[in-house]
Amino acid sequence: MITASFRRLRDNGREYLCGFTLSGHSGYADEGSDIVCAAVSSCAMLTANTISESFGIDARVSSDSENAVLEFDVVGLAGSLPEKGYMRDYILATAHTVLHGLASHLEVLASQYQQNIRVEYTAAQTNGGKNHA
Repeated sequence: MITASFRRLRDNGREYLCGFTLSGHSGYADEGSDIVCAAVSSCAMLTANTISESFGIDARVSSDSENAVLEFDVVGLAGSLPEKGYMRDYILATAHTVLHGLASHLEVLASQYQQNIRVEYTAAQTNGGKNHA
């Protein structure tokens, strides 16, 4: 089963999606023929590229194909996000909007392929592991 885990960040009374981890295999079909895996992979890469390439927001992306893991985080969580102001709000709001689209899409897939994908939400860990959500 693919698990899509989205990270939420609480900032100035608002909640933002700020990253995700995809892990596991859907098990729907053999490798190369798995439409669930293809759908999840495609929309995840579209999301990551839209945030980083189209909007120019720094992001950390890591993948481990051997263990079927893809991680994406807005780099600001590592400390480079502006303390306050317009740019901080822009980065968080823009990333959230695109990540929300991904989460919504994956929730629809999870409702159609309940044995193959699940979506969950967790609190983001920032500033050396302090929980700010």
